[in-house]
Amino acid sequence: MDLHKNGSAWILVRQSKAKQTDTVRVYHASKAIDVRMEGTDCSPDLFVEAPYNWDEIMGLICPIRSHIRGESNNLTEELRHGV
Repeated sequence: MDLHKNGSAWILVRQSKAKQTDTVRVYHASKAIDVRMEGTDCSPDLFVEAPYNWDEIMGLICPIRSHIRGESNNLTEELRHGV
């Protein structure tokens, strides 16, 4: 687990509980041991509630995406409309 502490590796945890808003927590791989030991009590690098802002999530885990795509950078809308 220590091999990814300086890399671009991420842990995404989707949590869905009855009568609560679904959430996604994003942790950098350097926190893998903390996440394993503390679970979702560990402070995430990003916390997003449904409806998820995929642009924000992808901007964190894949920051060069906006430089690769020339046309649309709105991943949330594309996922919503099946583009």
